Amino acid sequence: MALKYLIDENVNPIYPNQIRLREPDIIIKVVGESKTPPKSTLYPEILCWCNDYQPSTTKRNSKTVSFSKNSIIRATRAWQRL
Repeated sequence: MALKYLIDENVNPIYPNQIRLREPDIIIKVVGESKTPPKSTLYPEILCWCNDYQPSTTKRNSKTVSFSKNSIIRATRAWQRL
């Protein structure tokens, strides 16, 4: 199974581009590209997209986050309470 990553839209584009060039077996998607959530999408919607696509998500602070269905439900409920 290929590694899949969803890169935050605020990450410098050089990083996903270089990964694509050096590691073509790794699937890299960036928020805002085709078949990904559009830029400025709220996190609960991105979490739902991640539940279907199941990538690891890399944010600007370089932490990688994996999501389970339960974490998506908890985050969505917390977001709705705000």
